[in-house]
Amino acid sequence: MKSILTLCAFITAAFAQHVDGPVNITRHPYLLELLNNQKHWCGAILINSRIVLSTAHCTYQVPKENLTILAGSSISQNVYTKQYKISSIRYYKKYDPKRPYNDISVIFPILSIDTEEKYVVPIHVAEMYYPPGTEVIVSGWKLVKGRHMILSHKLTLKGKRTCKADYKKLNITVFEGDLCAYEEDDAVCQAESGGALIIRNKLVGIVSRIYYPYCMLYPGLYTSFVHYKPFVKSTVKKVLSTKKKTKKTKK
Repeated sequence: MKSILTLCAFITAAFAQHVDGPVNITRHPYLLELLNNQKHWCGAILINSRIVLSTAHCTYQVPKENLTILAGSSISQNVYTKQYKISSIRYYKKYDPKRPYNDISVIFPILSIDTEEKYVVPIHVAEMYYPPGTEVIVSGWKLVKGRHMILSHKLTLKGKRTCKADYKKLNITVFEGDLCAYEEDDAVCQAESGGALIIRNKLVGIVSRIYYPYCMLYPGLYTSFVHYKPFVKSTVKKVLSTKKKTKKTKK
């Protein structure tokens, strides 16, 4: 996906060069694929049959009619995947497409996504912050030999203070809503936004950005789910209650 943010740095999602993959969708059945005009665009995460998360820069200013959600495969546009059109997309009120923070979008499909044993399963969400040094799994889409597929890799959470100090050398701000993760002695580069950062089978973050070519030395930055959880909860409550009222009115 080409970033729609206008930034000095090249923004993409974080991934290690040496990855465990491609992986079967049954290992990460909560991962979805976003298409833009029927072409691979970004990753997304299923947290409920009616609620999908991704990064704001993946969906902002892209007409919802152009976007399609695919579920049920670790290979891009597999013929066996089910497709879902989008009813609405919501963003954090302070999101600014010219700046790389508050990078989260809540996506509501028109029809509920059919969950299937092993292949399409919502992920549980984290309720707490985890300390630096905690092992995490990052999983998401990556272009491999001309085709997008799901890969995964083990990383380690890095402390916010240390991460901020690292990026300060580059005059890049690490925001309160960011998480940092890295792998020692490895390059964290390439792959795609909208992937999932997982601890103990719970969603803690959304793959957001790195700054090329500094990704060889610096951790990737992820949108913290716990930080934005109040926004997600209030948005879901508002949108779903509005849909219920609309249905009653039509009757």
